[in-house]
Amino acid sequence: MHANAPIRINIIKVLSLDHEGIVILSYQSANNTLVGENGPTGRFLNVKRTSFTISILILSLCLLFIANIVLAARFDPLFSITSVRGRCSIKTPDSSRLLDVIESQAYPFGSKIATDTNSSLLIVLSNNNQCRVLDNALLTVDKDKKAHNRRIIQLDAGELDVELEDNFSTSGNSLYVEGVTVICEAIGNKPRFFMQASKEEELKVVLVTCKDGQLRAFGSGFYITMSRGDVLSATGSYDKRFVRLKNVKGDFSITIKNANGEEETRKTKPGSVVKVWRKKSEAANTLIVRLLMISPEGNLDEAITYSEKIRDWDILTPEHQPVSKPFPVEKNVDLPDNIALPAWLDRI
Repeated sequence: MHANAPIRINIIKVLSLDHEGIVILSYQSANNTLVGENGPTGRFLNVKRTSFTISILILSLCLLFIANIVLAARFDPLFSITSVRGRCSIKTPDSSRLLDVIESQAYPFGSKIATDTNSSLLIVLSNNNQCRVLDNALLTVDKDKKAHNRRIIQLDAGELDVELEDNFSTSGNSLYVEGVTVICEAIGNKPRFFMQASKEEELKVVLVTCKDGQLRAFGSGFYITMSRGDVLSATGSYDKRFVRLKNVKGDFSITIKNANGEEETRKTKPGSVVKVWRKKSEAANTLIVRLLMISPEGNLDEAITYSEKIRDWDILTPEHQPVSKPFPVEKNVDLPDNIALPAWLDRI
């Protein structure tokens, strides 16, 4: 063919976008050789050798996308209970008393569940999203009225073992497990965590263990991102005036607020303790918060006091049974550092 002879080129298809956002086109020349042009520079790519590879890649991506849709299914409109062992009871929103749990039965959200000694069951939220309830547990399975695909489990007593699907972060689902002293939110992929709630004298003790993936533990004035192997204890009063956070295991950080109400992050080590006191201010809709950062050796590293507006979930008088002897709160803004607490508290 003469060097100056015109070359007939027909556009066959758009293959893809390269990393610079330039369209890679597939052409056919007069001699039926497939070539491609990468932008205005005139660089050519021999597509004949790579077309099979590209086709396989596109097919694989399509299959992966379909698999994610199938596996990362949205939560079911109802939850079901399986693997019932021993005596397990449930009280649905339209019932006035506890009834025996029925195997594989679907139940509405807002139902309260109780397990007896040597009893257990499995709460199924959807395929590959389940929570095992162990014996002597009391909890409520609910859903968020504002966030359609958020489920909420309120654990008042007992143990809960949560296992969610491997690709949970792409599912569009959200799960909160609430204890009196701390709330845990499943984040990332393959979340696996364990929560235990118990009562010691007039305080509520919640122990959280991250078994795999990640979770976010938070409350008023703090939040913690926990990874595999991290263990946190959160002990506090039923009225939420006081909570004591302890790093039982791991090297996770805690995000708190400084004296100006701005978020800051602090590193913790096993044995580190954060104590939080809260009280209503004389100013309307305002809380006074006092934080103490205690080193593993028991030394006071930092003391912070700030005020913040009361939000919807900042409830000082929840529906839970109030303590018979509430912790004293002085009238001055600077909350006391030496509030009377049980001696056993520093051992957990």
